[in-house]
Amino acid sequence: MRPTFKSEFLPVVLLLASWALVAWYWPHLPAEVPTHWGVYGQPNQWSPRAVGALLGPGIATLMYALLTLIPYIDPRSEHYREFAGVYPVLKNALMAFFLLLTYLTLAASVSPSHALPSQWMNAAIGLLFIVMGNYLPKVRSNWFVGVRTPWTLSSEEVWYRTHRIVGALMVGCGVLMLLSWPLSAGWRFGIVIGSAIALSVVSIGYSYWLFHRLTTRHS
Repeated sequence: MRPTFKSEFLPVVLLLASWALVAWYWPHLPAEVPTHWGVYGQPNQWSPRAVGALLGPGIATLMYALLTLIPYIDPRSEHYREFAGVYPVLKNALMAFFLLLTYLTLAASVSPSHALPSQWMNAAIGLLFIVMGNYLPKVRSNWFVGVRTPWTLSSEEVWYRTHRIVGALMVGCGVLMLLSWPLSAGWRFGIVIGSAIALSVVSIGYSYWLFHRLTTRHS
């Protein structure tokens, strides 16, 4: 699955937009900028401007490079052809998420309170979950993208059925995060953490249960 102009245009534009935001905000940033915020959006960790401002776009750039390289180094590289139309969507979603994250953190850095709007963070995570969950069932077996447990990697059927369940759960969690907008910051944070735990438990537990159920049936 080779990158093409069509597949790489949008993620590259989104990535460059993140760097453009840094250039725009740079003259207005203080010598130290917040790089971590608490549950209620108040900064509790600070870093030099050169570190804090470049952190988001830097991670996004590394993520883009890794996502572009993965299809070539994955032992199951031939499977990427089977979801060639889905892979760019996942890359676009991640680059869009990092673009919004960069904007929110830079805007917070130049604001008088330096507070991060946790509602928008929850909404960004929720939208990312919805997009990922919708396309996750179309991802074929590989070593880097998707639910990679010993049992999904050992059985194509376990991989497919686990991703259908987890994809639906991700969409549900994403919708719940969007609906949590009017709730308090503590509740919104709890929903995000609870969603992450639920996804981990279901991914591991269901794939384990299904693999052993199918193994027993075929023995």
